[in-house]
Amino acid sequence: MRRNWLGRTWFALAVSIAGLTAALVTAAPAAATPAGSDDVGVMLKCGYDTDTLGLGAYYTHCDPSTHVIIRVYTTPITGYEECVGPGQTYLGLASFHIWAQYVRLC
Repeated sequence: MRRNWLGRTWFALAVSIAGLTAALVTAAPAAATPAGSDDVGVMLKCGYDTDTLGLGAYYTHCDPSTHVIIRVYTTPITGYEECVGPGQTYLGLASFHIWAQYVRLC
């Protein structure tokens, strides 16, 4: 009797995990298209990102009406600040630009 209950419990757990995994895989990622973009299929991630090969580092500012200052980290503790406008800004090689984050408006 206990063995049958344990088997049903494992089966229910496996079905629940499979359903959760399917829901997470099919969920759409949060992204925004830049204002005035003609390429409907191009989705840019707001904030820091690297290119497909992980070689280039970019910062995408998604608000079309503001310019912001970002902090670009070249090591975990050092970096520089830069004012960027709307759209994608190339920071340089990803190996030298490891992270970037919003600081304030320009």
